[in-house]
Amino acid sequence: SCNQRCPCTSSRRSSAPYRNARHSSLDGVEIEVDSGEDSIAAKMSLERLFAALPEGQQTVIELVKIKGLSVREASQASGQSETLVKVNIHRGLKRLASLIEEA
Repeated sequence: SCNQRCPCTSSRRSSAPYRNARHSSLDGVEIEVDSGEDSIAAKMSLERLFAALPEGQQTVIELVKIKGLSVREASQASGQSETLVKVNIHRGLKRLASLIEEA
């Protein structure tokens, strides 16, 4: 869980991800980040989870939640409307959460 000094809890959101964080939060789903073998295993697990999503959802989640682009920037990069970007992020994160709970 985030503490008060963590940028995740800041009332002001940045368009760039917090690159030095020891964890990442994808709308309530926290992923602990370790070094070495654990991070390689986590990356492989994340790639497997992403493979279960439709390509459009994978693309916009990566652009917005991982790379830190705005919805508008992700829309331009992916060719999806801003509304579709938001829908695909919501549906994709919901699906990822259900896959994690099933594991």
